[in-house]
Amino acid sequence: MSDSLYENSVKALLEKSRAKLQTLLNAWIDTGLNPLTTASELYELIWHTDVIYNEAVMRLKSPPLGLSDEQQEEYLNRLKIPSVYHIEQLADICKMDPYCLREQNAFAMKSKKIVPGPGHEALIKQKSVIVDKNSEEEKLGKDVLEMAKAFNDLNRRARGLLPGLITGGELVVQCGDLKAILEIE
Repeated sequence: MSDSLYENSVKALLEKSRAKLQTLLNAWIDTGLNPLTTASELYELIWHTDVIYNEAVMRLKSPPLGLSDEQQEEYLNRLKIPSVYHIEQLADICKMDPYCLREQNAFAMKSKKIVPGPGHEALIKQKSVIVDKNSEEEKLGKDVLEMAKAFNDLNRRARGLLPGLITGGELVVQCGDLKAILEIE
């Protein structure tokens, strides 16, 4: 049994998270600093922005081998060091998004693009529960999901003022909750 409303909601949130990560990656590419080649490097940029930036700038400040002292000085004088400010702002936005966390494993990087990673589908399907078709468990599960949808509709109409077990303004019935409810009987 799955909750298509929940799955569609998570898909939309994951797409927003992917866009945030893509914006950060594009901003990094625009700096002209050493390229990021893996999602792991992107996650490092999010959490250790200053370290990654400073290492990249140090590499940039190292003149190519074989230059004379005069050529090295000219190289350093022409060097334009990009600002880290915009990168830090974008990294902070990603830090606040739970789907942008490395632990979620929701995204990977392929050819300078953020794409779904190994954990992407699991996040979408995390509320699915396996039950026998036409069983009492399935009927109870559907009733619980209908109650959650009704609560969410009422809560939207009441502008989020209803108390309850809500996450992001939604009553969330997670897989474990549904399993616990099904085991009560």
